[in-house]
Amino acid sequence: TALAKELKHKQDELDKVLNRLEDMDKQKDALHKEIHVMSAEHSVMVMGWEEKIESERRLREMEKEEDELKYEVTKNELDEVVKNVKAKNEERYRNVWAELNSKLEEFEKEAATETKKIAMEKNFLIAEKDSVIAKLEKDKRSVRKTSSLLRRSLTRQLS
Repeated sequence: TALAKELKHKQDELDKVLNRLEDMDKQKDALHKEIHVMSAEHSVMVMGWEEKIESERRLREMEKEEDELKYEVTKNELDEVVKNVKAKNEERYRNVWAELNSKLEEFEKEAATETKKIAMEKNFLIAEKDSVIAKLEKDKRSVRKTSSLLRRSLTRQLS
């Protein structure tokens, strides 16, 4: 009876351990299910984040493409403006030179006429005539030099 009591006691303890093991197995199964559910939820969350990241990446790519197009359009517009300004400046340059050349020719004709007129009216001596011609030539060179300086100045402004 002592042995039976002890066996009963050991049997009770074994039953308790078995019950505890069964409870632990149930808890383990519940934890596995919970982990599986959490893992699935986590996967869904990660997929959601990945979709958001991919969506943001696509949006950034579209914005970049739009910015590149805007840049190209703006660059083309500016190129056109520069081209128009250069064309206007070249036209002004040609007009100024045409006017200067015209005035130079006019001046040369007037100088030649004036030289002849003065020589005829005053009956200058040949030496005096040469002096007047030299002065007119000097004036002519001065006008050409001024014209050359103006041409260089306009060329630099157009560059």
